[in-house]
Amino acid sequence: AIGNQIVQSLELESSFRRLADSEQRYRTLMQNAREPLSVLTSEGTFREVNQRFAEILGFEKEHIVGRHVRDFAAPGHEVDNVDGFGRSIAAEAGRTPPVPIQRADGSLVLVEFSNTPIDIAGERMVFSVGRDVTEELRRQSQLLISERMVSIGMLAAGVAHEINNPLSAVVANLDLAARDLEIAREEGRAASGFDEIESEIRDAREAAGHVRSLVRDLKVFSRTEEDRRTAVDV
Repeated sequence: AIGNQIVQSLELESSFRRLADSEQRYRTLMQNAREPLSVLTSEGTFREVNQRFAEILGFEKEHIVGRHVRDFAAPGHEVDNVDGFGRSIAAEAGRTPPVPIQRADGSLVLVEFSNTPIDIAGERMVFSVGRDVTEELRRQSQLLISERMVSIGMLAAGVAHEINNPLSAVVANLDLAARDLEIAREEGRAASGFDEIESEIRDAREAAGHVRSLVRDLKVFSRTEEDRRTAVDV
């Protein structure tokens, strides 16, 4: 009987040791993971979180465990976050869209969660793996703005080109008209109405100069370098 008790005690000690080793391995993997990990009830109450999850929220782990997911939702997103959590569970290993979460300092962070329902000792739980996508979405937004600016630049270049072609002809003809008037004046031709015509041409050239300035401003959207005057083999 004593021998049996000794054997049972040794087996029990070995079982406890294996259980402790398994618990230690679980804790080590959980706490050293670079992604935010958490275990929640099916209703959305945190049972356990790792260090990375606590860092993202800016709270101590003790301040998170026992609280509901809605407690960390960004203002105005409480219902959406809870509904997204419920839908991801119903989908069996479903992924939520980027969830806005309010950190301890009041700033917002966007996190995607992959939620998997699991059974632990007969209790229905949810194992959640998060991914901080705040910076990724910010870069995507900047890229979208850059692409729009490129489109605007191409449009501006096309408009500027279409305006510049007829404008060049207008300016050239105004210059010729002004030159012809000057030649006629020098040759002593009848000056009747010359002053009025010269004034009108001068006004037209000034207006054409304003249009040319607008064209030059439009070209800024399409390229950064300035126009350069060079010799051309006609």
